[in-house]
Amino acid sequence: MGVLPTRNDLLLSLGFMLLALAEVWLTPPLGLSVEQRWVESLALVLVSLCFAFRRVRPTAAAVTVLALLAGVSVTLTDSRGWDIAVVMLAMYSAARHAGRVGAWSVLGAGAAYGVLVTALEGYEGFWNSVGNFLFYLVLMVLTPWAAGLALRRRQELSRDDADRAVEEERTRIARELHDVVGHALGVIVVQAEGERAALPADAPESTREALANIAGCARDALSDVRRLLVVMRTDNALGPQPGLGDVPRLLEGMTSAGLPAELVVEGEVRKLPPGVDLSAYRVIQEALTNSLRHSRDARAAVVLRYLPDAIDIVVTDDGRAVPSGDARGFGLLGMRERVALFGGSFEAGPRAGGGFGVHVTLPRGEGAGDAAARARV
Repeated sequence: MGVLPTRNDLLLSLGFMLLALAEVWLTPPLGLSVEQRWVESLALVLVSLCFAFRRVRPTAAAVTVLALLAGVSVTLTDSRGWDIAVVMLAMYSAARHAGRVGAWSVLGAGAAYGVLVTALEGYEGFWNSVGNFLFYLVLMVLTPWAAGLALRRRQELSRDDADRAVEEERTRIARELHDVVGHALGVIVVQAEGERAALPADAPESTREALANIAGCARDALSDVRRLLVVMRTDNALGPQPGLGDVPRLLEGMTSAGLPAELVVEGEVRKLPPGVDLSAYRVIQEALTNSLRHSRDARAAVVLRYLPDAIDIVVTDDGRAVPSGDARGFGLLGMRERVALFGGSFEAGPRAGGGFGVHVTLPRGEGAGDAAARARV
């Protein structure tokens, strides 16, 4: 949970405060003086402020609300509709958003407030007092508290079901990767190495290098697939992952594969968060792969600009597009989605002077990728 109220909770608090103040000043005073009504209004404002924190500090907010309400009851001995709504909302919010200890603590505080209210009402006879207390306890305390607890439990069960579904899907995808992609990459390695070994002595050196590059790339991809399978089956970290420090080696591989590439670094090199570092590397890798696949006679350039709060990446090539039904679309979509996870910007398209360019800016923080969704009510 965060430390600041959400917009919805602020609006709820404001709406409650306005309605309650309208009740205080537009309904009969019930024997209260103007000064007492101002005191009641001040208590209302404080209660509304507490409700703004009903999700980020549920236990403290509920207990403070009940304490303020107890002070109002003792001082003014007045009963309106807003105090009933306050108790019910405090009970619901604590059961819905607080932990187990907090929820039960607020339930006890609500019961204690009920004893106070019953004593202040001054009912004649023991059983009348008991009956009034039980009515208050069931209607204003137990019912909203149980409703909040039930909704909390339902959300937890839904989350468990979603986690199981995700785990089953991860296992299925891992199995498909192993059976299909892993097998295909293994075959490529074996055939490339076998063909290279079977070449006659007078075979061109370029052919040997091409087969070696094919086998090396397939072997690296197979290693990545195996590491990915470990993650998908065990939910552990991938282990050491590439980053911008590995870009020179990436460019060497691209140059060997037929795409000469150069690297330009501008600004003071700074350490990036792991997620941003990996995403930056993957963007460069995908952009260069697209240039290798879809451009003819191309040369590529990678520019890394280290800004105070971001990393700016520009990948360009000067090649001529190769007509093909296999467009760049999916690779660009993957880059766009990866950048969006970190709240960055993405631009890609043909360059005015020919060739293709990709421009990405990634913030140095990982805020968007780590943001957790908040519960609605």
